[in-house]
Amino acid sequence: LIKNYYLILPFGLLAIFAFFTIPTALSFDLAIYFSMRWLMAFGLFLTLIVSDVPKKKMIIIFLVGLFFQVLVGIGQVVNQGPLNLPGELALDPNQYRAAVISIKGILWLRAYGMTFHPNVLGGFLTIGLILSIPYLENYKMRILWWFLTIGLFLSFSRSAWLAAAITIIPIFLLFFWQFPQMRRSLIITIIPTVLILLVGGILFVNLLIVRIQPFQNYSEFTSIIGRGQLLSIAFDLIRENPFTGIGAGNFPIAMLRYETLDPPHYVHNVPILIASEIGIFGGLIWLWLWLGPTINFQKKLNLKNLS
Repeated sequence: LIKNYYLILPFGLLAIFAFFTIPTALSFDLAIYFSMRWLMAFGLFLTLIVSDVPKKKMIIIFLVGLFFQVLVGIGQVVNQGPLNLPGELALDPNQYRAAVISIKGILWLRAYGMTFHPNVLGGFLTIGLILSIPYLENYKMRILWWFLTIGLFLSFSRSAWLAAAITIIPIFLLFFWQFPQMRRSLIITIIPTVLILLVGGILFVNLLIVRIQPFQNYSEFTSIIGRGQLLSIAFDLIRENPFTGIGAGNFPIAMLRYETLDPPHYVHNVPILIASEIGIFGGLIWLWLWLGPTINFQKKLNLKNLS
């Protein structure tokens, strides 16, 4: 437990801060519900650490799960609709709030997998790609990497694509520099990855253009404007309640008093969301939790180089 303090401490503080928001929350019951969820997540995290499950085994299990998520996502894209699987949350393209790309009146469903939104699937896949990098010397892991790349592309999640670009590329370069024995495997991995993205860009060029040029498409434009409104509301809430927030999970309730293009939901930026719900210290704790693993990994690399 001690060696993982850089994760345990901020994660635990988030759960504690969530409970502190209950007395001043806009919705007392909702704050209790979300505080309990955060506490359960922290408990699961501690359980995994204490159980001392081998890291590689956990990663493999996670990646296998993502493999099946991508299979479902590909099926949804091919079918252009849900596959009616038990627990599937994908919406019909014609249903309100479905994650679709609109081109000349045609609605094109993005890959959901078994998640509730393609952005969530894209986020999980980005994490999976990052976690698999140390194991790319194994050819099976490289095949899985390419398959997850297809899923990430079909999610058409701009946020996940951006996250992948600003995290995976530097990590790839870091491993290429620090571990000469992996260079051949990394090169073998990246060349087909680039080809997959090029082929995907050619096959889905019209969809790609809509996603990367949102101001040229009305539905995409209104989506971007809606995101901006959410950020503006979040900053208003932070200014009004800088230390107490509005209560864990309470952002959609606070959003009700504003006129917005989107119906009430959560702002699409985690540290800003947390800062608005449990105060600015909560947002700073999230940044700590976010940066902690990167700093710890860099320290390990430096120690390895010194030895």
